[in-house]
Amino acid sequence: MRHDDARSDTIPLHPARRTVLAGAAWAVPAIALTAASPAYAGSNSALITVTTPQQQIVATGATTVTATVTTEAGAPAVGKAVSFTAPSGSVVTPSIATTDGNGVATAQVNLGTPWRTPGSTVVVTATVGGDSKAQALTVLGANALAAGAWDSGLRSSGTTRTTLTQIELVFPSPVVQIASSVLVLLEDGTVWTRGSNSFGQLGIGSTSTGREAWGIVPNLTGVTQIASGFLRSNYAVRSDGTLWVWGYNGFGQLGLGTTTSATVPTQVASLSNVTQVDAQRSTAYALVGGAVYAWGQSDYGQVGNGTSGGTAREVSPVQVVAGGVAQIATNTSRCAALKTDGSVLIWGLSYATSPAPFTGVSGVTSLGAASTTMYARLTDGSAQSWLANSSGQGGNGDTTTSLTMARPIVSLTSGVRVLAGSGVDQGNQTGTGYAWMDDGSLRSWGHNRYGEVADGTTTNRTSPLTPALPTGTPPIVGLTDVYGDVFAVVVKPD
Repeated sequence: MRHDDARSDTIPLHPARRTVLAGAAWAVPAIALTAASPAYAGSNSALITVTTPQQQIVATGATTVTATVTTEAGAPAVGKAVSFTAPSGSVVTPSIATTDGNGVATAQVNLGTPWRTPGSTVVVTATVGGDSKAQALTVLGANALAAGAWDSGLRSSGTTRTTLTQIELVFPSPVVQIASSVLVLLEDGTVWTRGSNSFGQLGIGSTSTGREAWGIVPNLTGVTQIASGFLRSNYAVRSDGTLWVWGYNGFGQLGLGTTTSATVPTQVASLSNVTQVDAQRSTAYALVGGAVYAWGQSDYGQVGNGTSGGTAREVSPVQVVAGGVAQIATNTSRCAALKTDGSVLIWGLSYATSPAPFTGVSGVTSLGAASTTMYARLTDGSAQSWLANSSGQGGNGDTTTSLTMARPIVSLTSGVRVLAGSGVDQGNQTGTGYAWMDDGSLRSWGHNRYGEVADGTTTNRTSPLTPALPTGTPPIVGLTDVYGDVFAVVVKPD
């Protein structure tokens, strides 16, 4: 993570005058904080305090910087010329402002660095006469792009993006994973939520009105991986291997032994040493030492313990695969497990109610999943898919469904690094597929009603295309399955 050089020592300018650099600090955006003690100056000089909301500054776009100038007697210093300076390349408007009757002067500072590392530090300085105050500010940013139904948080609002564009620049640490349009994990191990809160899915201890703005989930730290189910049930694996859950629990999909929703992150006490969590419509899965545990709704046998039917459910985790599993991938009503020997087990809708070999593919190195489709990367770097394909989400160049045999994805015959997918609509058998290639480029195909293919249209695509990235986008570093009709990519911050 890059931090611009910011000195915190006292620098003499002339006798009885000095420049002070306040240390950086950050917290959840909401309250304006002032800088540390103002610089002391000579008997005829002014005292300067520099502030921004939360001592933070957005990576690009205008941030209001306020300089408050007082006399040594504590009275407002009226009519003083204040010169504002910021890092090289910034635009400061105006660069010189005059204090008002309250001794206050303001300027708009635009760093103009959209991909600057969130959480890094920059310095803005206010100078009055021969006295200066340098204030360290924490950068808010976002090293991620999204397309599709991102802006609404919930798809029903109809807000869409048809190209990949940078998400909101509001995070004080780099983004490492996006699980849905309402759930994001940051590099500092915190989890951020937004959207509806009818079942406590914001994780803030209530079912109060939802929020459009991103906010931190309190008392949840050290998180290394997240998952989202139906935009209302959330999951987080911490660095100590514990699993924490919150939100909707009507089918027992939180694994807490009840069907009572949770408004704060709550530990699934029966599981430890969790290395992966995944979730679908109302069922969840965890990988523990190569074994697969499942819980929640099992109307199509997707729990994998032999149960099925409209009322079938498990409210606590049950082991369904004893070991030898390297990865799990889920879609609306199915789960696939990649074994360490490259073979695949599958269960749920259209398959058995217990894990059984899927013989239609072999030599698999990793899996991905859209809402009704499975993807496999093979040892030669090629990609295949199977299951539903009505929107072209199989990427096979047609709309033919294949339940028993994986089929090649058009043009992805080598060089595939990661496969992923998105989508939620089981009834319409939709889904969108994505590939991150070895050369750093992307491919996308399938359902596109909400622009989630990111080709500038809302036309479904049966074969992969290469979506454009904004000019200046840093290299891609992450691509994972996303719940909801959203295409999300994590990039390397500057």
